[in-house]
Amino acid sequence: MLRTEGAWAIIAAIALIASAAWLATPGIGYLAVAFAATVAVAAVAIRAPWASRRWPLATTATLAVFITMALVGVTSKWYLMVGGGIGIVWVLIRWIADTRRDVGELPLHHGEH
Repeated sequence: MLRTEGAWAIIAAIALIASAAWLATPGIGYLAVAFAATVAVAAVAIRAPWASRRWPLATTATLAVFITMALVGVTSKWYLMVGGGIGIVWVLIRWIADTRRDVGELPLHHGEH
């Protein structure tokens, strides 16, 4: 069984890839996968200690809101789809920047713990 951090990272990557795929080719299928992965990320993040789960929970909740807006917009109001798309891009940019910062803080060699 994966540790909480490893499971969160894998499922979050699926959510990010599905969201990015939707931005490239809008369709309900990509949003459904992104939404399901976002819910799974939240479920995994809840199992983590409170100090380390605040940001993942806030990010996943925000992404879920924007994905829901985009899903509703695909089927009814175009401006909801645009607003959801802009929100998804904003969350993706923040998420990628945060991940790059975290990866940049890792040691370059495995033996330097």
